[in-house]
Amino acid sequence: MLNNKYIVSILTSLMLILLTGCTTIASTIQYEKGTECLEKEDYPGAVKYLERAVELDPDLSKYHTNLTVAYLGVGDIEKAWFHARQSVMTKGQNDLSMFHFMNLYKFCVEKKGLNTMGTPQDAVLCQLGIPDILVEYETKKKEAIVVLIYGCCSMKFCNGKLEECSISSNGD
Repeated sequence: MLNNKYIVSILTSLMLILLTGCTTIASTIQYEKGTECLEKEDYPGAVKYLERAVELDPDLSKYHTNLTVAYLGVGDIEKAWFHARQSVMTKGQNDLSMFHFMNLYKFCVEKKGLNTMGTPQDAVLCQLGIPDILVEYETKKKEAIVVLIYGCCSMKFCNGKLEECSISSNGD
């Protein structure tokens, strides 16, 4: 005969599996509906479904990639930029996510000259918003170094001026 602790353990495990599986199924359904809306150029509908898919499963690149396209379709560059960055930093990052990231990088960074050496850090922050990662340190020469990372773009500032800007093709 099974004891109560064993039964409770099995039931708890089954519940966790079901709950996790349901979230994945629900996010997949939302993703598919959002993708159908994209194919029909129903961008507001795509945003609605894809936002829900991302909310349910935020770690899948393809969800962020399609949401990038949906936000571009409704003209929301700021949210498209955010999701393009997420798409190159999450599981399943691929050529399509990199393509959309690079196009938005060109629009948001290059066309505004934000990747020009000597660009003030404040100008970059004002235009691009809060970075995904921010690292600060001081050199032995007492220079203040700040590294802002947006998706797979790394921008290194020395004493508030851009010193180096690079793109990593694999999101690292």
